[in-house]
Amino acid sequence: MSMPAPSRTLDDWLALLEKRHPVAIELGLERVADVAGRLLKSERPPVITVAGTNGKGSVVATLKTLARKHGLRAGVYTSPHILHFNERIEIDGRIASDAELVHAFEAVEAARAGVSLTYFEFTTLAAFWLFDQQALDLLILEVGMGGRLDAVNIIDADVAVITTIDFDHMAFLGDTLEAIASEKAGICRAGKPVVLADPERRELLLSAVQPHDAKAYAIGLDYQFTVNDGQFRFSAGAFDLRAAAPTLGADLVAAALMAFRLLFPQQLDTDACRQAVEQAALAGRWQQIGQNPPCWVDIGHNPQASKRLAERAKAAGFLRWHLVVGMLADKDIVGVLKPWFGMQPVWYLSNLSGSRAASAKQLQAALPSDAETQQFATPNEALQAAKAAAAAGEAILVFGSFLTVAAVLDQESSFNKGG
Repeated sequence: MSMPAPSRTLDDWLALLEKRHPVAIELGLERVADVAGRLLKSERPPVITVAGTNGKGSVVATLKTLARKHGLRAGVYTSPHILHFNERIEIDGRIASDAELVHAFEAVEAARAGVSLTYFEFTTLAAFWLFDQQALDLLILEVGMGGRLDAVNIIDADVAVITTIDFDHMAFLGDTLEAIASEKAGICRAGKPVVLADPERRELLLSAVQPHDAKAYAIGLDYQFTVNDGQFRFSAGAFDLRAAAPTLGADLVAAALMAFRLLFPQQLDTDACRQAVEQAALAGRWQQIGQNPPCWVDIGHNPQASKRLAERAKAAGFLRWHLVVGMLADKDIVGVLKPWFGMQPVWYLSNLSGSRAASAKQLQAALPSDAETQQFATPNEALQAAKAAAAAGEAILVFGSFLTVAAVLDQESSFNKGG
C-alpha cells in the first residue's frame, strides 16, 4: 500500500510557480478574473488600492499604521518582498504564516481548473483568498505594475491612490508619461475617489483619470501639507493635523492621510493620525542599518527614486557619501546614477546574481571618467569596503535594486543572530 505524497511546503510551491507559467509577466485580467470568480467571495470590506511609479510602499505603510491606530483590522498586500515571501501578506498587523500560505495556494490550485496563471497572479489570488477567511475592516492593496491590467485590479477600489508618475517598466506600460499615467489610472472607478499625490504631474494625472469619471482629490488643490523646522502639517477641508516630521516621504504620508479620511470620515481621530504619521516606517526605504559609520539602505531603482534619495542625502549634511550600488540591466542605469554626480561620492559597484543583473563593469561605464570607483563580486563585499573606507562625518547608502538591499539585509540579519 503506497503512502500519500507529502504536501508541498511553501518553498515547494514558490519554486513550482516560478517555473510553471511560460512568462513572468502577462498583463490582462481575463484569466485571473476567471479563477477569482470560482475562488473569492463577492462581499468584502472597503478597499484602498495604491498605484504609482514610486512611493507605493510608503503610502501602504502609512495606511496600515493609520488603520492600526484607529483599531481597524486591515489586510495588506504588497510586492515584491525583500527577504521572505510572507512579507507580502499581512493580516491585522501580522505576517502570514507558511501554513496559511500553503493552504491558500492549495485553494487557488483547486479553483484554477487548468487555467494558466503567472507567479504574481497566482500569489495575488492566494492573498485575496486569505483575506476572505478573515473578519477584516479594510483591505490595502499595492499594485504590482501599472494598474489597469494588474491582477490586483480585479477588485474594485473604494478609494484609489496614484503616487507618482515617471519612466519605468516602459516595455509593458508605454514609453510616454501620458501612456504610463493612463495605465495607472486604470485602478479608478466611476464615482469613487482617487487621490493624486504627484505635484509635478498633477495636470497629467487629472487628465488621465478624467475618462474614468472618478472623483479626483489632488495634492495642492484638495489637500495640502508642509514640513518646516521638523514639523509636519496636513490640511484638507476642516481637518488640520500637526505632527513631528515623518520618517517616510511627507508627500506620501499626506496622500495616505487623504485616502484614509475619504474612506473613514466619521472615524478620523487626530491623536491616532498624529501617532501614525510619526511612527509609520517601511523596511528598505531609507532604513538605517548602522551607526558607525552611519549606513542606510533603500530599494530605489529608477531615476525619480534616485533623485529623491540624492536630495535627502544632501540634506543630511554629511561630508561625503559612499554609495554601494547593484542594479538590473533593464533599468535606466545612467538615469539612476546621474543625480549623484554633482555630489562626488565614492562608488562601490557590485555584481548581482541572476540573468537580469547588470555587471559592476556595466555600472562603471555609466559613470563619469573621473568618478572614484571600485568593483565587487557581491553587495556585501562592496559594503564591507565602504565601511572600512568611510571616515568621520561620512555616510554610506546601499541602493539600486531590491536584490541589492535584500543581500545586505540578509547578511546583517544573519550577523545579528550570530549566524
